[in-house]
Amino acid sequence: MGTFDAIVVGAGPAGSTTARELAASGARVLVVDRAEWPRYKACGGGVPLRAERMLPFPIDSVVEDSVSRIEMSARGKMAFTKRSRGPFARMVMRDRFDMLLLEHAQRAGAELRTGTVVRELDLNGRVRIRADGFEAEAETLICADGAHSPVGRMAGLGGDLAECAAWEVEVRGRPRDASVGEATTLIDLGYDPWGYAWLFPKAELLSIGIVLPREEAGQMKALVEGYLERLGLRGAEVEIARGHKIRFRRGGETVAG
Repeated sequence: MGTFDAIVVGAGPAGSTTARELAASGARVLVVDRAEWPRYKACGGGVPLRAERMLPFPIDSVVEDSVSRIEMSARGKMAFTKRSRGPFARMVMRDRFDMLLLEHAQRAGAELRTGTVVRELDLNGRVRIRADGFEAEAETLICADGAHSPVGRMAGLGGDLAECAAWEVEVRGRPRDASVGEATTLIDLGYDPWGYAWLFPKAELLSIGIVLPREEAGQMKALVEGYLERLGLRGAEVEIARGHKIRFRRGGETVAG
């Protein structure tokens, strides 16, 4: 059985960044992820410059576009545009961006085990995880295993986080308004009872989607189709379409223990 100072479950940005910081400080770290990497991740893929500056390495190799213009609207109406003097966010595809973060965690000394589903969790004394044909133990467990967070739930963490639903498509094409998609992101508000649609430009694709309350998830596909039509993208090639949930804090939730 492998013995570590910390086991990080989930190799996304939160897990990889935590693992890199711990490993760089001298801790023996294991990162476990259920997927084989690299893997696609549904996400708008916007990295604010403030977040980019916090990283001790450049991300230029995975930047698809840089955004310096944002257009806000309410169901396509009452639109206004805000331009900045320079980029305020980088656009990335999460498979390449997340892989870059994970590679830097490994360079710092973190060990990686992909394709590993944690089946059991023992919190009596040291933390022990069990997967098919694999066991490891550590002093500390970090659950960064996404919105569903099955291991976090095993540990009794995050069960009371609020949830919403999202639907995203990766579209090959350009909107009717030629200026949109070139260093421009769109945020469309006004969905009932709350929610928003978005467009984030990438080098060859447009990441377009919507987020709504979980109970309104059944409307998402039709609303995205309507948004595509308003953008002049009806019939455009959709490379990937995927739904996912987003969990968020309202205050008072148990996220550490």
